[in-house]
Amino acid sequence: MQPLIIQPTEQTLKVELTPNGTLSFSGKSLPPDVLTFFQPIIDWVNEYLKHPGNETKVICKLEYLNTASSKLILDVLMRLKKLESEGKKASIEWHYDPDDEDLKDTGVDFSDITGIHFDFFQN
Repeated sequence: MQPLIIQPTEQTLKVELTPNGTLSFSGKSLPPDVLTFFQPIIDWVNEYLKHPGNETKVICKLEYLNTASSKLILDVLMRLKKLESEGKKASIEWHYDPDDEDLKDTGVDFSDITGIHFDFFQN
């Protein structure tokens, strides 16, 4: 399985997904066509889940998420939830600006919805 690297633009995230189990998302996400942007990410995660590592770490260093992007990132996280039922570990690092309570609250909501443990870090 090959890594998936997507370079950032002014409207899209930097994405680095590696077969060793590190999935990183950083920057702003407000792509004009959110489904087109996220489809390769969802496809990659689906392939990864066929043969996941013992531990999967998701690192989110997000500056801004529009509503559509938020839903698709949650979709990715929900897919990772099944790892626990297979005896694997999934953890999330949620980095946020201390002045951005909305982004912190999004992480708290995602943790509650997915049931995955989140570690919160102020940038």
